[in-house]
Amino acid sequence: AAAQTPVPASSADWAIFVVDEITVQLDEPAAGEPDPYIIPEGVGLFVHAARAPDGSPVLAYYDRVNGDLKLARFDPATGMFAAPIVLDGADADVGWYPSVAVDADGVAHVSYVSATTDDLMYVTDAPDAVPELVDSGYRIDGQTESGLPQPVFHFVGDDSAIVLTNAGPVIAYQDATTHELLLAQKNAAGNWEHQTVAGDEDPFAGGYGFYASGRFDGTQVVLSNWVIDQPNYDSWVEIHRVTVVVQ
Repeated sequence: AAAQTPVPASSADWAIFVVDEITVQLDEPAAGEPDPYIIPEGVGLFVHAARAPDGSPVLAYYDRVNGDLKLARFDPATGMFAAPIVLDGADADVGWYPSVAVDADGVAHVSYVSATTDDLMYVTDAPDAVPELVDSGYRIDGQTESGLPQPVFHFVGDDSAIVLTNAGPVIAYQDATTHELLLAQKNAAGNWEHQTVAGDEDPFAGGYGFYASGRFDGTQVVLSNWVIDQPNYDSWVEIHRVTVVVQ
Protein backbone atom coordinates (compact mmCIF):
# COMPACT_ATOMS: atom_id res chain seq x y z
CA ALA A 1 0.00 0.00 0.00
CA ALA A 2 1.26 3.49 -0.90
CA ALA A 3 -0.21 6.71 0.45
CA GLN A 4 -1.44 9.08 -2.25
CA THR A 5 -1.75 12.10 0.05
CA PRO A 6 0.62 13.55 2.69
CA VAL A 7 -1.87 12.72 5.46
CA PRO A 8 -4.05 9.79 4.39
CA ALA A 9 -7.41 9.80 6.14
CA SER A 10 -9.39 7.07 4.39
CA SER A 11 -9.01 4.05 2.13
CA ALA A 12 -9.40 6.34 -0.89
CA ASP A 13 -6.06 7.93 -0.01
CA TRP A 14 -4.17 4.68 -0.56
CA ALA A 15 -3.13 2.75 -3.67
CA ILE A 16 -3.06 -1.03 -3.19
CA PHE A 17 -0.66 -3.18 -5.21
CA VAL A 18 -0.54 -6.97 -5.51
CA VAL A 19 3.12 -7.93 -5.23
CA ASP A 20 2.82 -11.72 -5.22
CA GLU A 21 0.17 -14.37 -4.75
CA ILE A 22 0.00 -18.11 -4.29
CA THR A 23 -2.62 -20.82 -3.90
CA VAL A 24 -2.67 -22.36 -0.44
CA GLN A 25 -3.98 -25.91 -0.12
CA LEU A 26 -6.42 -26.19 2.79
CA ASP A 27 -5.84 -29.84 3.59
CA GLU A 28 -6.62 -31.53 6.86
CA PRO A 29 -3.53 -31.87 9.05
CA ALA A 30 -1.65 -35.05 8.21
CA ALA A 31 -1.12 -37.72 10.82
CA GLY A 32 2.32 -37.92 12.36
CA GLU A 33 4.72 -35.28 13.57
CA PRO A 34 3.22 -31.75 13.73
CA ASP A 35 4.82 -28.89 11.81
CA PRO A 36 7.47 -27.44 14.16
CA TYR A 37 7.09 -23.98 12.61
CA ILE A 38 3.80 -22.46 13.74
CA ILE A 39 3.58 -19.81 11.05
CA PRO A 40 0.90 -19.43 8.39
CA GLU A 41 1.13 -20.86 4.91
CA GLY A 42 1.27 -18.20 2.23
CA VAL A 43 3.58 -15.68 0.63
CA GLY A 44 4.86 -12.34 1.89
CA LEU A 45 5.88 -13.40 5.40
CA PHE A 46 8.52 -11.37 7.25
CA VAL A 47 8.40 -8.67 4.56
CA HIS A 48 11.03 -5.92 4.71
CA ALA A 49 11.16 -2.83 2.48
CA ALA A 50 13.87 -0.52 1.18
CA ARG A 51 14.11 2.04 -1.61
CA ALA A 52 16.06 1.96 -4.86
CA PRO A 53 18.10 5.03 -5.89
CA ASP A 54 15.08 6.35 -7.83
CA GLY A 55 12.92 6.10 -4.72
CA SER A 56 10.90 3.09 -5.85
CA PRO A 57 10.22 0.38 -3.24
CA VAL A 58 12.08 -2.92 -3.09
CA LEU A 59 10.63 -5.77 -1.00
CA ALA A 60 12.32 -8.86 0.41
CA TYR A 61 10.08 -11.55 1.87
CA TYR A 62 9.60 -15.24 2.64
CA ASP A 63 7.48 -17.58 0.54
CA ARG A 64 6.34 -20.06 3.17
CA VAL A 65 4.75 -22.51 0.70
CA ASN A 66 7.88 -22.96 -1.40
CA GLY A 67 10.47 -22.15 1.27
CA ASP A 68 11.99 -19.38 -0.85
CA LEU A 69 13.54 -15.97 -0.26
CA LYS A 70 12.00 -13.60 -2.79
CA LEU A 71 12.66 -10.05 -3.97
CA ALA A 72 10.18 -7.76 -5.71
CA ARG A 73 10.89 -4.36 -7.28
CA PHE A 74 8.42 -1.64 -8.21
CA ASP A 75 8.60 -0.62 -11.87
CA PRO A 76 7.87 3.12 -12.23
CA ALA A 77 7.38 2.69 -15.99
CA THR A 78 4.40 0.36 -15.55
CA GLY A 79 3.22 1.62 -12.17
CA MET A 80 3.25 -1.97 -10.90
CA PHE A 81 5.58 -4.39 -9.18
CA ALA A 82 7.61 -6.51 -11.57
CA ALA A 83 7.42 -10.28 -11.21
CA PRO A 84 9.27 -11.32 -8.04
CA ILE A 85 12.51 -13.26 -8.31
CA VAL A 86 13.77 -16.07 -6.11
CA LEU A 87 17.10 -15.21 -4.50
CA ASP A 88 17.54 -18.48 -2.60
CA GLY A 89 15.59 -21.59 -1.73
CA ALA A 90 16.13 -24.16 -4.48
CA ASP A 91 17.74 -26.67 -2.12
CA ALA A 92 16.54 -25.58 1.32
CA ASP A 93 13.85 -23.74 3.26
CA VAL A 94 15.22 -20.21 3.57
CA GLY A 95 14.09 -16.61 3.89
CA TRP A 96 13.14 -16.01 7.52
CA TYR A 97 13.66 -12.52 8.96
CA PRO A 98 15.02 -10.87 5.79
CA SER A 99 16.52 -7.40 5.80
CA VAL A 100 17.15 -5.55 2.53
CA ALA A 101 19.22 -2.50 1.63
CA VAL A 102 19.89 -1.11 -1.85
CA ASP A 103 23.22 0.45 -2.81
CA ALA A 104 23.90 3.43 -5.09
CA ASP A 105 24.16 1.12 -8.11
CA GLY A 106 20.71 -0.31 -7.43
CA VAL A 107 21.92 -3.70 -6.20
CA ALA A 108 19.81 -5.17 -3.41
CA HIS A 109 21.68 -6.73 -0.47
CA VAL A 110 19.69 -9.15 1.71
CA SER A 111 20.42 -10.90 5.00
CA TYR A 112 18.14 -13.75 6.10
CA VAL A 113 17.89 -17.01 8.03
CA SER A 114 17.91 -20.53 6.68
CA ALA A 115 15.06 -22.35 8.40
CA THR A 116 16.68 -25.64 7.39
CA THR A 117 20.01 -25.10 9.14
CA ASP A 118 19.36 -22.04 11.38
CA ASP A 119 22.24 -20.19 9.71
CA LEU A 120 22.52 -16.49 8.92
CA MET A 121 22.86 -15.98 5.16
CA TYR A 122 23.60 -13.12 2.75
CA VAL A 123 22.85 -12.68 -0.95
CA THR A 124 22.42 -9.93 -3.54
CA ASP A 125 20.41 -9.71 -6.73
CA ALA A 126 23.49 -8.92 -8.82
CA PRO A 127 23.97 -11.20 -11.85
CA ASP A 128 25.41 -14.62 -10.94
CA ALA A 129 25.37 -13.83 -7.20
CA VAL A 130 25.37 -16.86 -4.92
CA PRO A 131 24.21 -17.06 -1.28
CA GLU A 132 26.94 -16.71 1.34
CA LEU A 133 27.08 -18.23 4.81
CA VAL A 134 27.57 -15.43 7.34
CA ASP A 135 27.28 -17.35 10.63
CA SER A 136 26.62 -21.08 11.05
CA GLY A 137 26.13 -20.76 14.79
CA TYR A 138 29.14 -23.01 15.43
CA ARG A 139 30.67 -22.26 18.81
CA ILE A 140 33.04 -23.87 21.32
CA ASP A 141 31.24 -24.04 24.64
CA GLY A 142 33.73 -25.16 27.25
CA GLN A 143 35.27 -28.62 27.35
CA THR A 144 34.14 -32.21 27.46
CA GLU A 145 34.89 -34.48 30.43
CA SER A 146 37.99 -35.55 28.50
CA GLY A 147 39.23 -31.98 28.28
CA LEU A 148 38.51 -31.61 24.59
CA PRO A 149 36.79 -28.57 23.07
CA GLN A 150 33.01 -28.99 23.18
CA PRO A 151 31.41 -27.81 19.91
CA VAL A 152 27.80 -26.65 19.84
CA PHE A 153 25.53 -24.94 17.34
CA HIS A 154 23.58 -21.83 18.32
CA PHE A 155 20.41 -20.54 16.69
CA VAL A 156 21.59 -17.38 14.94
CA GLY A 157 20.28 -14.73 12.55
CA ASP A 158 16.94 -13.74 14.03
CA ASP A 159 15.85 -10.11 13.56
CA SER A 160 18.76 -9.32 11.26
CA ALA A 161 19.38 -5.78 10.01
CA ILE A 162 21.71 -5.19 7.05
CA VAL A 163 23.50 -1.85 6.82
CA LEU A 164 25.57 -0.61 3.88
CA THR A 165 28.79 1.18 4.87
CA ASN A 166 31.99 2.43 3.24
CA ALA A 167 33.52 -0.88 4.36
CA GLY A 168 30.83 -2.96 2.69
CA PRO A 169 27.68 -4.50 4.14
CA VAL A 170 27.48 -5.26 7.86
CA ILE A 171 24.74 -7.27 9.51
CA ALA A 172 23.35 -6.90 13.02
CA TYR A 173 21.47 -9.93 14.36
CA GLN A 174 20.64 -11.99 17.40
CA ASP A 175 22.21 -15.13 18.74
CA ALA A 176 18.93 -16.56 20.00
CA THR A 177 20.71 -19.20 22.09
CA THR A 178 22.70 -16.75 24.21
CA HIS A 179 20.53 -13.65 23.57
CA GLU A 180 23.48 -11.62 22.34
CA LEU A 181 23.44 -8.78 19.81
CA LEU A 182 26.05 -9.60 17.16
CA LEU A 183 27.53 -7.68 14.25
CA ALA A 184 29.03 -9.41 11.20
CA GLN A 185 31.42 -7.92 8.65
CA LYS A 186 33.75 -9.33 5.99
CA ASN A 187 37.46 -9.38 6.79
CA ALA A 188 40.30 -8.54 4.39
CA ALA A 189 40.17 -12.07 2.97
CA GLY A 190 36.49 -11.71 2.15
CA ASN A 191 35.29 -14.04 4.91
CA TRP A 192 32.50 -13.13 7.31
CA GLU A 193 33.44 -12.56 10.95
CA HIS A 194 31.23 -11.55 13.85
CA GLN A 195 31.65 -9.71 17.13
CA THR A 196 29.47 -9.42 20.19
CA VAL A 197 28.03 -5.94 20.66
CA ALA A 198 26.04 -6.65 23.84
CA GLY A 199 24.59 -9.52 25.83
CA ASP A 200 27.68 -11.32 27.10
CA GLU A 201 27.83 -9.41 30.38
CA ASP A 202 28.58 -11.21 33.63
CA PRO A 203 26.47 -10.96 35.71
CA PHE A 204 23.50 -11.18 33.34
CA ALA A 205 22.28 -7.75 32.20
CA GLY A 206 19.46 -8.77 29.87
CA GLY A 207 18.61 -10.61 26.67
CA TYR A 208 19.81 -8.50 23.72
CA GLY A 209 19.28 -8.54 19.96
CA PHE A 210 15.51 -8.41 19.63
CA TYR A 211 14.20 -6.33 16.66
CA ALA A 212 17.66 -5.05 15.72
CA SER A 213 17.84 -2.04 13.42
CA GLY A 214 20.78 0.01 12.18
CA ARG A 215 22.02 3.03 10.25
CA PHE A 216 25.48 4.17 9.12
CA ASP A 217 26.47 7.73 10.06
CA GLY A 218 29.63 7.85 7.96
CA THR A 219 31.93 6.44 10.61
CA GLN A 220 29.87 4.26 12.94
CA VAL A 221 27.00 1.83 12.67
CA VAL A 222 24.28 3.01 15.04
CA LEU A 223 22.26 0.04 16.29
CA SER A 224 19.03 -0.15 18.23
CA ASN A 225 17.61 -3.30 19.80
CA TRP A 226 15.04 -4.32 22.35
CA VAL A 227 16.40 -5.78 25.58
CA ILE A 228 14.49 -8.06 27.95
CA ASP A 229 15.47 -8.57 31.58
CA GLN A 230 13.03 -11.27 32.62
CA PRO A 231 14.39 -11.85 36.15
CA ASN A 232 13.61 -8.22 36.96
CA TYR A 233 10.46 -7.96 34.81
CA ASP A 234 11.98 -5.14 32.79
CA SER A 235 12.55 -4.28 29.13
CA TRP A 236 13.88 -1.31 27.19
CA VAL A 237 15.34 -0.14 23.87
CA GLU A 238 19.11 0.28 23.88
CA ILE A 239 21.36 2.10 21.39
CA HIS A 240 24.90 1.02 20.51
CA ARG A 241 27.57 2.56 18.28
CA VAL A 242 30.16 0.41 16.54
CA THR A 243 33.03 1.94 14.56
CA VAL A 244 33.39 0.36 11.13
CA VAL A 245 36.93 -0.43 10.02
CA VAL A 246 37.72 -0.73 6.32
CA GLN A 247 39.43 -4.11 5.98
